[in-house]
Amino acid sequence: MRNRAAAEPFGRGAQKACLERYRSASREIIAVLHKTAPAAVLEKASIDEVYMDVTALVDNELQASSHRSRAAFVVTRTRRALARRPGQSAAP
Repeated sequence: MRNRAAAEPFGRGAQKACLERYRSASREIIAVLHKTAPAAVLEKASIDEVYMDVTALVDNELQASSHRSRAAFVVTRTRRALARRPGQSAAP
């Protein structure tokens, strides 16, 4: 199939867009999304549209940060309590 000249009108019936470049790029992007967020659920809606459900990923991150926050709170509270006692010190 030949490329049309700049002045030549575009006829949808005569020429179709080559979608292989889009399909290839779409596959590459989906592969990157799977690699960077394997727990996410991907739903391909069209050649250039993907829905990404990151609910599980966010839940896991919130639980992990919550545990870190609780642990840090306990450590800080313990250090402060120990520092208030005469002759006692807590490691930094």
